Amino acid sequence: MDVTIDAEQRAALWGDVTLDLTGIDAIYLAIRDREWEKARALRCRFEADMRLLDDIGWAEHEPGECFAITVPAEELRPVLQRLHDNASRHAHQLLGGTQAALRGVEIYADLLEHLDGEAQSDPDATSA
Repeated sequence: MDVTIDAEQRAALWGDVTLDLTGIDAIYLAIRDREWEKARALRCRFEADMRLLDDIGWAEHEPGECFAITVPAEELRPVLQRLHDNASRHAHQLLGGTQAALRGVEIYADLLEHLDGEAQSDPDATSA
C-alpha cells in the first residue's frame, strides 16, 4: 500500500526526520558502551528514517506537489507514531505549542489514521 502526501506534509516530515537523524551518533555510543541491542534498535530506527527520505527526497526542497511513500505500512507506522509523539511532546513543552508544532501533530495523526483505515479495508490484513 502506498501513501501519498502533499508538499506541506512532506515539509513537516522532512524536517522532523532530518532532525531525528542528528542522533545517529547514538549508534556509535551504544557500540562503544557494548549495548548491542540498543545499537541494533537504533540502526533500525535510523534506517527507517533514511528509507522515508528515499521516498520523499533528501533535499530540503523538492519539486512536486505529491510524494509517494512506498515504505511498507508496518515499517512506516512506528516512524509516524514516534514523530507524532515527539511533535506532541514538543508542542506541549512550548506552552500550547507553535503553529508549526501543532500542525505537525495534526499531520502525523492524519497519516496514522489513513494507515489504520487502509489496514482495516485490506482483506489480507484481517486474515493474518
